Amino acid sequence: MIRGVGIEKAIGDRPILSGVDVEVGQGKALAVVGPNGSGKSTLLRAISLVDPPSRGVLRIGSREFRFSPETPQEIEGLWPTITLVFQQLFLWPHMTLEENVLLPTRGKLPPAEARRALDELAAELSVAHLLKRFPNQASQGERQRVAVLRALILKPDYLLLDEVTSALDVEQMERLLQVLLRAKEGGTTLIFVSHFLGFVRKLADDFIFMDKGQVIERGNREGLISPSTERMTRFLAFAELSVSSPPQPQSFLEAAY
Repeated sequence: MIRGVGIEKAIGDRPILSGVDVEVGQGKALAVVGPNGSGKSTLLRAISLVDPPSRGVLRIGSREFRFSPETPQEIEGLWPTITLVFQQLFLWPHMTLEENVLLPTRGKLPPAEARRALDELAAELSVAHLLKRFPNQASQGERQRVAVLRALILKPDYLLLDEVTSALDVEQMERLLQVLLRAKEGGTTLIFVSHFLGFVRKLADDFIFMDKGQVIERGNREGLISPSTERMTRFLAFAELSVSSPPQPQSFLEAAY
């Protein structure tokens, strides 16, 4: 499980996160939703320890970390136990997509096992035909799926995903959804950010809604349909209106609305 209590993050004198509490059980998925600039990406970076909190307590599995400016926390890397897929994706431009995916497996998986995992995930995410290309020869949506593949190939216990649906069409989102649901069934804990409410409602067990660095509302997936606060109700109304995908009969997105 992941549990954060009183998570704070500041850049200089400017607070980004203010006393955020977050908890997600093993094999569950937590959605982090809210407007741009609300602190969602900062929270994922803090939880992953890529950019640790300024204050607060963070428990990841059996390990606990306490943060304060007065007593800096010594942090040993938890990767690949916890893995974050950034919005920026960070694929090496001089390497093929296949080389990008296999790079983190060196010293972690036998080559034959890494190859099998690559082939299986590439087929599930429909990117097998892209792997010999370089990142600049693939679309943003294709690169997003490859970045998820790279994250999943080492089977992390905790997978954090920052807007990896932003450039995907309906069919690609459905493929990604099925892959992530299987990862969750296998025990992987997910914390993810997405503006696509249909995707969120299908994958999330619970959610937190953030605004201005604070958690305004939290709950299970039913709360994503019937929120209890006026602020989240207003946000969801605008989010519903922003969906501009062409009609896709029987798509999972339509079924979720």
